Amino acid sequence: MTPITLADLWLPILVAGLATHILSTLAWTVLPHHRSEWSHLEFAPINEAANAIGAKPDGQYVLTDDTESCKDPAKCRGMLIYWPHKPNMGANIGLTLAFFFAAALTIGYLATIGLHRETSLVDVFRFTATAGVLTHVAAGVPHIIWFRRKSLLDTLDGLAYALATGAAFAWLWPA
Repeated sequence: MTPITLADLWLPILVAGLATHILSTLAWTVLPHHRSEWSHLEFAPINEAANAIGAKPDGQYVLTDDTESCKDPAKCRGMLIYWPHKPNMGANIGLTLAFFFAAALTIGYLATIGLHRETSLVDVFRFTATAGVLTHVAAGVPHIIWFRRKSLLDTLDGLAYALATGAAFAWLWPA
């Protein structure tokens, strides 16, 4: 059994990182499935309330009267993330791309530990797609539990990213 190195996997890592980024971009900009997850609140009253209390308005807020009230679930009604400025789309896109490359690199590293050059392509796909599920789906579950995010569509997106990752590694696995 011939070992495999990260240098041997540069192309599947690159393709998997790009493929997952492209799928993510399509999921959030072209496909309509995430639109129903987001509701709109009128901006002016929220901004006025933040200014009235003198708080620096950027940050994460619990919607409650005070910290003690949140111990009673009936009085703690949700959370709000407030940005005082528009997001920097270029920086966010760059950071997302960096995440997808780091994820593909990590999955490639795992492949160097668990697989070898002669591994069947089906097993390469199974191994790297499973690592992709752990990366793109399972890692978000605690966030879903604690912050009550709608998760079904994110899970489906993550499964698509995992399948793309597995396909890239199986397709470009060095012989």
